Amino acid sequence: MDMLRSSMLREALARLPPKEREAIEALYFKELSVTEAAKLIGCKRDTVRDRERRGIKRMRQMLSEYGIKDT
Repeated sequence: MDMLRSSMLREALARLPPKEREAIEALYFKELSVTEAAKLIGCKRDTVRDRERRGIKRMRQMLSEYGIKDT
């Protein structure tokens, strides 16, 4: 991933609502399972998945505004 794309990804992540960002960070950066992330965050597994889905959707929209499409 090039530097510009990486920077835009970090910016999109930073712009997410805190609960969505927390779920994505736990799952993708800390590489926790959904069960582990739910325990860490203090919510149900389904809640973690919902926050992840919403966050990914928002990030895709933001990145699309920057001209970055899914590959």
